[in-house]
Amino acid sequence: MANSHSGRVTIDGIMTPDQFEHFKREILQKIDDIADKIDNDEDEFLTTEGACEYLKIGKTKLYNLVTEGIIKKYRITGTVLYRKDELRKAVLDDSI
Repeated sequence: MANSHSGRVTIDGIMTPDQFEHFKREILQKIDDIADKIDNDEDEFLTTEGACEYLKIGKTKLYNLVTEGIIKKYRITGTVLYRKDELRKAVLDDSI
């Protein structure tokens, strides 16, 4: 619903069309930034310590999640690593 206030048309009395367009561009840019970050995390691996810090849990909890099959661990050149995108998915799925 558009209103006229002091000669300026506003959308529901909240902002002008120009302000709305600026706001919309800012939101779309933030969405693009988040999508880029998610795309960059696909190949990012974390150590056990890094995974615990990322998830804000202790090592015992992390080991239990691996044992339960909720989180998968990878062994690369003798080092246990966790894919960051898989950790994020476990959080988003409310598995943690």
